Amino acid sequence: MPRDTLDAFRDHGTVKNTVQDDIPGAQAALAGLGEIGVDFKQITDKLEEEGVDKFVQAFDALLKGIVDKRAAMLARA
Repeated sequence: MPRDTLDAFRDHGTVKNTVQDDIPGAQAALAGLGEIGVDFKQITDKLEEEGVDKFVQAFDALLKGIVDKRAAMLARA
């Protein structure tokens, strides 16, 4: 998980099952987005792309750390 995501959750996140809270209200809010000029699909596509990119960066950093530690251990051997 990207460090920024974890830090943001620690700062203001709450663990709670909210999936079924006020479904009609959520549907009405989403339906009204187009009326105020918000392209929901464009925004969610961008968030998905950025989110995947952040996870890829975090995973790549993890792998690099493993490779670096392995190289350091082999250099000491």
